[in-house]
Amino acid sequence: MILLDIYSIGLWLTYALIAIAFFGMILGISLAVFQNLKEGGLVAIGGFVGLIVLFFIGYAMSSSEVPAEMQPFIESTGYKLSSGGLITFYVLGVVSFLLMILGLAKSVVTGN
Repeated sequence: MILLDIYSIGLWLTYALIAIAFFGMILGISLAVFQNLKEGGLVAIGGFVGLIVLFFIGYAMSSSEVPAEMQPFIESTGYKLSSGGLITFYVLGVVSFLLMILGLAKSVVTGN
């Protein structure tokens, strides 16, 4: 029973640290974007909005049907959310791999 309490405190501390990091990130990005709005701030805002749209597309494509062996561990809403995150991760992984290959091909062709 005492270990459950220690893990619970650790879990809440982890949540607090993640929230602090998230809000610090949002604040830092906001300051950088608004200080440099004409030179790339709008591109950064567009990229952020694009990532959010991509996640919602992945969420809409994901299934909420939980496999039978996982039903004791997760609800359908949590399963749909994690499936949407995985679909987004896979899409971004493929896009980054293709951009890496295109950059490599460009450097071979141009000799840089």
